[in-house]
Amino acid sequence: MGKYLRQYLLLSMAIVIGVGAFVGGCIACLSVQPLLLGHTYFGLSAAMLRHSPFRTFLLPGLFLLLVLGVGNSLTALTLVRKQGYYSGLIMGACLVAWIMIQMILMQEVRTIQVIFLVIGLIQLLLSLYQIRVLHQPIPFSAHQH
Repeated sequence: MGKYLRQYLLLSMAIVIGVGAFVGGCIACLSVQPLLLGHTYFGLSAAMLRHSPFRTFLLPGLFLLLVLGVGNSLTALTLVRKQGYYSGLIMGACLVAWIMIQMILMQEVRTIQVIFLVIGLIQLLLSLYQIRVLHQPIPFSAHQH
């Protein structure tokens, strides 16, 4: 896979994950009132949270919106300047952790979770590969060359 194809793939993934997390986070935050009234909201139901420490999707929604949505959007901006490989690595790790925690707390595995787990792994590993191939220095390291 060529250097430009890897860069384009990383950029595309950051944009798709960022937009998806932003929309998903907004939906989760807006679901609070309907779920408290016993309704479902865009496929979300209070029953999905029965094994979790949460009563609503507000805190998970804020994490999704702010960390994965905004974080991947900022990663995309830095990738345009060919500098966002470390943030891509961190965002990939965050997505993998987010999905794994989600599966554990919900005590179920859904197809969309598996898809985003794979996407997160690809984002993480592809960013790591770019860092290694391009010999990117560690940010804020005392051993800059």
